[in-house]
Amino acid sequence: MAQGTVRNVGDAIGSAVGKAWREAAEPAKEPPKRSKGALSGMRGVIVGAGLGVLAAKKAGPLLEGAMMKYVTSHAADQATTGVGS
Repeated sequence: MAQGTVRNVGDAIGSAVGKAWREAAEPAKEPPKRSKGALSGMRGVIVGAGLGVLAAKKAGPLLEGAMMKYVTSHAADQATTGVGS
């Protein structure tokens, strides 16, 4: 890698970090708005975690079935065309 490229990448990273630091240190203009909804706060976190677990349980068998279908179809293709042909 050329020295100029390394310097440009370093400058870009330094610039991005500096900008993020300045924005984080800047005081907020107005206080954040609070949500009073049914799924706000800790209740929302718990519901989100529960939905994530359910999605993972449902997606596992679906992905497994799709993967088996993919593997078997490709194996059949390889068997009919011959390996290395």
